[in-house]
Amino acid sequence: MQASGLPPELCDAIIDELREDKKSLLQISLTCRALCPRTRVHLFHAVTLLGKSCCDRLCALITLSPTLALHFKSLRINWRIRNWNRNHLENYEPLTVIESLVGVTDLYLALDDWGRVPDAVASSLQSCSYRSLSIGGYCTFASMGEICLLLQNSPGLEQVSFSCKNIPPMLCDQDRSLHGTPAPSTLRIIDYQDTTSVPAERPRSLLTLAISSHPCPFSFCNIRTLTVCLSGPSTMFLEDLRKYLALPSTSLKHFCVIHGFRPVWSHRGSPLASLDVSDIESIEIRVYRDRPLFLNPGTLDILRWWISNFSSTDKRSIIRSLTFTNFTSISFPRKEERSTLDQEDLWMRLNDCLTSYKMGSLERLAITFDQRPAKWNMLKAQVEAKFQGLKKSGCEVILDIVTREKN
Repeated sequence: MQASGLPPELCDAIIDELREDKKSLLQISLTCRALCPRTRVHLFHAVTLLGKSCCDRLCALITLSPTLALHFKSLRINWRIRNWNRNHLENYEPLTVIESLVGVTDLYLALDDWGRVPDAVASSLQSCSYRSLSIGGYCTFASMGEICLLLQNSPGLEQVSFSCKNIPPMLCDQDRSLHGTPAPSTLRIIDYQDTTSVPAERPRSLLTLAISSHPCPFSFCNIRTLTVCLSGPSTMFLEDLRKYLALPSTSLKHFCVIHGFRPVWSHRGSPLASLDVSDIESIEIRVYRDRPLFLNPGTLDILRWWISNFSSTDKRSIIRSLTFTNFTSISFPRKEERSTLDQEDLWMRLNDCLTSYKMGSLERLAITFDQRPAKWNMLKAQVEAKFQGLKKSGCEVILDIVTREKN
């Protein structure tokens, strides 16, 4: 079929709207050959390599149509070797297929050992200019310098996600004057490790580099959105976070804290230090509910700690939006929480805290719960009544139920 009489710009716009609908894009490609160049932009935008078979299929595709290699912008390498060969280079040899993917801008890397990657593969990944980099899983680097090399051609880096369990030593011998240091605006960190046993030459967390003079693969000066997941059993990550938030020169505007698998504030029975969040415009506090087999921290403990955070500052905050997400339904407190302060009293304490003069910039409070309890409308009205003071001050108060979401 020939292309329609529609202007090319309109056809492109229609196809772009369908970019997530692979089935429709395939049908368009089969129906109208003239539209194939645009559908290919989305059909061959991303590739995930989980093992040798994935690499073989990608190699066969590029062999049939070499120009398709130019379309790939997103590359995910999620590769774990179960049984290492004696010649360890053979384990990652299939990855040489990515040498033809010269236009990759978004990289997710989850390898067992970066040092075992063939030189040609490492060189290919180092030559790309990335907008986003995500390092996850058990990815292991010999030093921070190897990550610096990976980002040496990425001055436009916008987003970084760092969730690997093994933070490399701080050694870095790269000459920054040759390439400059990228300054992303979005950073996500998941605290997995037990930092009580971290060797002295390793940072306790990525934030250790932000509060020290040690080299880092990127600059923290332009971070506007920070997401942290508190999942480890140690309070050292929180201490680094507290020091980072206290720095006078950050650009941070949006802060999301995901309370993960363990109640870190109970570590050795010591209370957590408060965080000074008064210089952040938007804050979201989320509870991780995706894996019910893990022990989640109690909702009431989270609320108490955040009330302490909001109350501890001695200056007027600029917080405009505050969101609590995935909280336990108010009619079903956890068994271990039933002997603690009544929930209604805690809502009143939160209202009193947020109506103080220090929180005068607050415009919106949203609380969402992870399941719909019986008599929801009545319970919702009871909780809303606790925030009358906040409503009178002109702040919007939203209570809602959401379906379980991935964090």
